[in-house]
Amino acid sequence: MAVYLYALTSSGGVPLYSRTLGDGKPLPYPVVASLNGVHMYGKSGEVELVSADSEQYNIGWRSYPHSITLILVVDKSLYSKHQIDELLDMIYDGMVMLFGQDDLMTIKNVERFKRDIRVSYALLDYILQLHSTNSFSDITQCVDVLASRSTEILQNSLNAFTDAASSLHGCLLINSKVKVATPEWSSLGHREQILLCHMVNSLPQVPAARDVPVYLPKTSPNVAQRLVTFTLLPGAEVCLLCGPTPSLSQLEKEVERFWQPSFDAIKLVQSSVDRNLPKDTLVDSNVLGFVMLSNSSKKCLSCYTSEADEYNHQLALPSDVSSIRKLLRRFMLSVIEMHSTFNMYDSTTLSDDCGESRSSVQEVYCSARLYKCYAISQPPYKMFILFSAKIQTYAMSSVSKKLLQSLIKERYI
Repeated sequence: MAVYLYALTSSGGVPLYSRTLGDGKPLPYPVVASLNGVHMYGKSGEVELVSADSEQYNIGWRSYPHSITLILVVDKSLYSKHQIDELLDMIYDGMVMLFGQDDLMTIKNVERFKRDIRVSYALLDYILQLHSTNSFSDITQCVDVLASRSTEILQNSLNAFTDAASSLHGCLLINSKVKVATPEWSSLGHREQILLCHMVNSLPQVPAARDVPVYLPKTSPNVAQRLVTFTLLPGAEVCLLCGPTPSLSQLEKEVERFWQPSFDAIKLVQSSVDRNLPKDTLVDSNVLGFVMLSNSSKKCLSCYTSEADEYNHQLALPSDVSSIRKLLRRFMLSVIEMHSTFNMYDSTTLSDDCGESRSSVQEVYCSARLYKCYAISQPPYKMFILFSAKIQTYAMSSVSKKLLQSLIKERYI
């Protein structure tokens, strides 16, 4: 499966950069020129070409005012046309985060811009490969979070550390997901939070302390902030948004003092990161995994139960959570595309090809030889569950509703 991204100037169609991810070969230049040419031809007739598809790929175009035209070509099994729109916006905001909005909107020297924009390649490549990570943010537009215990001690350590850094914005990432965050961090736009997490995950693991200038696409698109990160343990990083002071070296001296008492709690969270639920939270034995999200808080909780490994072993499937995650993603993509009640975007962006029935479905299920799936919409919550094939079809609804209500009661998201 391949993903292709091309950036060109909106005014003249001058190529700025291209990224090719996956096992596909780069598209020939005539094909890229044709994709841009048909888009520019439409603009000349006051027609905006937004999307198209071929037998294997979905294609999306998006032009940003006085700036850049992005063309994204993805395998149909990865994203629908509507999700491509959101992914293009995330890509553009990722460039804003590292380059600043003013410089993107006024490209004075194309050759210099081509050199300077390379600083965003790591983040862009990470975004284009989200489908193969443990994140669901590319299709949910929500922040991936952890829901295990030990929240209070970690929150206290984070609050004390942000105070010492004279910062209001801070979060703790464990295995690339948010465990705790300050209220000010959580008040940032959901895409800003998502991009900051992706930014941290895309950075080199060495050194353990990093200080990177970033622009917040909505909050501060033209004034840079300092994104300061410290690796506490392998897979655990604390992130701060700071002003000019204190310096990185000054903060680095304070890390151990504030976080040493929390190391055991972090290790405890890491020990159950796949299940991502406290041990005393009961989950039906037929549940192999689920994704729960909230449209109000813009948070997403994913879980892979201990039964999943045993089930996969019996079926000679991969013994890790990758197969469970792929099946969940595939089910989510099909449901979101077919039923507007399950989409995470503005309903006005969706076509009405399926008529009024698109917005009336609250529960969806599918049954396959090796597994069964169930989706339930209970605003502002949505839940997608993967079951083992042995569960009776009639029982999926009651099991799903019971699990959803228990998680809502615990206020994990």
